[in-house]
Amino acid sequence: MKVITSEAQLIRALTSYLRRDGCFRLIFQGQRQVKELRIENQNIQSATSNLLQDRFTEILFKAGKLTREQYMLATELSIMTRKKAGEILVHEGFLSRNDVAEGLRDQAAKIICSLFEHPDWKMKTSEFIPDPSIQIIPRLSLLDAVIVGVRSVDNLSVLYEALPLKEDILETCPDHQILVQGIRMTPDEEQILSLVDGKQTLKQILKESKMWDYRFYKTLYPLVTLKILKSGKKPFEVSLIEETDIAALPYTEDPGETPVLTPSAELPLSTTDSDSQLEEAQFLISTEQYSTAANKLRNLISTDSNKSAYYYYLGLALDHIPGQNKEAEKVLKTAIRLENYNPRYYLALGYLYLNRNMKQKAREQFMAAMKWDSQDPYVREAIKHLNQMEKKKSGILTARIFRKEV
Repeated sequence: MKVITSEAQLIRALTSYLRRDGCFRLIFQGQRQVKELRIENQNIQSATSNLLQDRFTEILFKAGKLTREQYMLATELSIMTRKKAGEILVHEGFLSRNDVAEGLRDQAAKIICSLFEHPDWKMKTSEFIPDPSIQIIPRLSLLDAVIVGVRSVDNLSVLYEALPLKEDILETCPDHQILVQGIRMTPDEEQILSLVDGKQTLKQILKESKMWDYRFYKTLYPLVTLKILKSGKKPFEVSLIEETDIAALPYTEDPGETPVLTPSAELPLSTTDSDSQLEEAQFLISTEQYSTAANKLRNLISTDSNKSAYYYYLGLALDHIPGQNKEAEKVLKTAIRLENYNPRYYLALGYLYLNRNMKQKAREQFMAAMKWDSQDPYVREAIKHLNQMEKKKSGILTARIFRKEV
């Protein structure tokens, strides 16, 4: 495991993979954050984070590409079926595949930029075997991703500390043309590069560029940190500190969660208030704040114990809280008892069973859902998935029984 304490070390860590082919998994842990990059042959295959603001649907929602209702429905179905939100958004007709691809690129760029915001990480690396059937991000090169992150650095003290002195002569690094050809240079970067001749000092180039100091240093920073330019007197070098025996942070940590509490008796809510609170609970579930959502739904049930939707959403929330599986099953059954014609309730209970390898019980719920809506695509897909699981298991069992003795 490597300890990173500065932007320069982070850049060095990432750019070390620009000359390495293969599949690498980089996990960054720090201050209750866990971010992961998967690199395949110098391209970003995926970028994920445990923070809500880095989530794919959250980014699309804040960008105005999804309505609140679309955002909540896609996340609810993703939570229930364990399918990727992008697949559901395309399936529901909310976005095209190109929209999803662009959204994934934006998400990856945002996560990489966030690594530079507070560069205090423990980085763990390993190799992985890619799944050829999954193409998560359409060809986002590691170099492009690093450039996005480096250009996002705007702390003036960081820029001053990392760059050469004003009296130093600037010159190009050997083989700098290889990097220049792979980067889409900005006009400011091209201007500074054109002024570097191996004779002028940084101060002289600053004056000749006619840029404000901040703009000049921010433009110069990626050129120096990516080894396109260097100081003739003080080469820019960084090294990573090796550290071992550091305990890894849990990947499922959710700093926004609160314990599930037993609600106290409250005054009855008006219809408007209860609808508003139900919508808030749905939004909490869509943002994976399951314990907070469960508390709110328990309060709603205490004021109206005959509303099936309260039990349904409480079941979805509890299914994602450790140790609450039995309670989740109980409340979903209550939702079905109160509204036995809603296929979505049977589907949720079926997935609860399926994710715990209780295939027969899962099939019973999926078939009950099919009875009420035989055209529901999620019900049909759930049954198809279950059939494939059972067929695969049957195939393995048959092979064991009839295998020939050597």
